[in-house]
Amino acid sequence: MSRSYTALPFEYREELFSLSPAAFGKLSLALLEFSETGKEPDDLPRAAAVFWPRLRARELAFQAEYEKRTESASEHGKTAANARWSRKKDGKMPGHARAYNTKTKTNTNTNSNSKSIFNDNSSGFIPGEAELEALMRLKRAKEEREKRAREQAAEAGGNLPAPA
Repeated sequence: MSRSYTALPFEYREELFSLSPAAFGKLSLALLEFSETGKEPDDLPRAAAVFWPRLRARELAFQAEYEKRTESASEHGKTAANARWSRKKDGKMPGHARAYNTKTKTNTNTNSNSKSIFNDNSSGFIPGEAELEALMRLKRAKEEREKRAREQAAEAGGNLPAPA
C-alpha cells in the first residue's frame, strides 16, 4: 500500500531556503513525482540537483518505514480477527458479544434514581469485561479507603457514618 503524501521534513529548511523559488518548486515537484511513481527527475536545476540524492534517500527510507508499519498493523488486525472468530466458533463469545446474548433475560427496569452506569444506559454503551473489572477495582479501592477512614476516626474517638 503506497502513501498518499510526500514527507518534506523541517530539517531541510535551512538548506532548501538557499534555493531560488523556481529551483525549490522544481525540486518539490520532482520529489512528489518520485514519491508517487518512482520516476527519477532528469531536468533539475544544478542547485536543486545537489540536494536530490539526500531527498531521494530519505523518501525511500520513509516509504520503507511506512510499508513496515502498515504490514505490522495488518498482521495484528488479522491475528485479532482470527482470535475473535475462533472464539465465536468455539462458543466462547467475547465480553461485548455476551452483552447481546438473548438466551438470558434480565430485568433492567429499576426505579432507582441512582446515576450508576449499571442502571442508566441511555447512551447505549454496554461495558465489556475490562470496563467492569476496572469499575470493580475502583469500587473496592473506595470501600477500602472508607474502611480505613472509619477505623482512623474510631481510634481518634469520633464516628463516621456507615456507607450508603
